[in-house]
Amino acid sequence: MAQFRPERSRWVLDPPVTLTVVRDDADVSLLVDGRDNGSADAHQSVTLDWGDPLPVAVVPSSSPVATFE
Repeated sequence: MAQFRPERSRWVLDPPVTLTVVRDDADVSLLVDGRDNGSADAHQSVTLDWGDPLPVAVVPSSSPVATFE
């Protein structure tokens, strides 16, 4: 979905989601969070589902500042 034109402009999905690789002949690389996770053949279906929880650190400077307008 990177530099190619997806059919949707926004991706808000509820996993699991199945996508199909639409290419004439070449395989595509599957990059997950910037890491190579294998490849998919042309016209192959790929299912995305929830994985293990990802710990996230929050520091005071990254917290939104409340405004009361």
